[in-house]
Amino acid sequence: MYARGFPALEVGEVYQFWLTRGDVRVSGGTFQVDENGNGALAFDSPDSINNYTWARITTELLTGSLMPTGTVWVNGKLFPSS
Repeated sequence: MYARGFPALEVGEVYQFWLTRGDVRVSGGTFQVDENGNGALAFDSPDSINNYTWARITTELLTGSLMPTGTVWVNGKLFPSS
């Protein structure tokens, strides 16, 4: 996952990537961005990405979160291939 043009975060914060379906939220990991707002994250999903309906990016504390709690920066619908 590539992030471009994201705002700089406060000290002690990271961006966290989520895959969701219904009430299920799976963290893909956390990432930071550089001075230009660019970052990248290689993530491993426990299920095929086609099994999820949404991808989200939130801001969280530096240690990450078990569930999304911070500001949502990206909320995108995933379309399964068929």
